Formats: sequence, C-alpha cells, structure tokens
Amino acid sequence: MADTDTTTASRIRNIIAEQLGVSSDEITDSARLTDDLGADSLEIAQIVILIEEEFGIDVQNDVAENLVTVADAIDFVKAVVKEQGASAKPA
Repeated sequence: MADTDTTTASRIRNIIAEQLGVSSDEITDSARLTDDLGADSLEIAQIVILIEEEFGIDVQNDVAENLVTVADAIDFVKAVVKEQGASAKPA
C-alpha cells in the first residue's frame, strides 16, 4: 500500500508542479496552493480537472474549494481511490 500511496502523491505533485510551472522541490505536503505556490482560482480549477482525469475520479466543487494544501489534495485522492477499490471488490 505504501508504494501506491507514494505513487499517488508523486503523481499529484507532478500535476501541480507542471500546472504552476514550479520546481517539484517546492511541492511539499504543507505547501498551500495559493499562498505558497501562487496558484490562482483558474489554476486550481485546472489542477482539479487534471487530477480527475489522471485518477478517473470526480471532485465535487465543495471538496475542491477545501483543497488548501498539497496534502489536502493527496489525502483526498488516496481516500477516494481506496474507497473505489473497496467498492470494486466482490462482497
């Protein structure tokens, strides 16, 4: 599971770094998307869309508005992916 978590986190960090044009070294878990990384609302919307496409998930607007830090995004995606994996297993 740790490898999956690491891969998920790495994929999200790469999406954020590419979208914002920042070094991956700046993408720490505690980095705030707007205050620390300089994302505006359109860039955050694009990050959310890219995360949805990358992981095949749906991020509701109210959830997207609460993604303040990189860790928030990572934790949300991990939870959704885990939930989808659990629901996909036969009962």
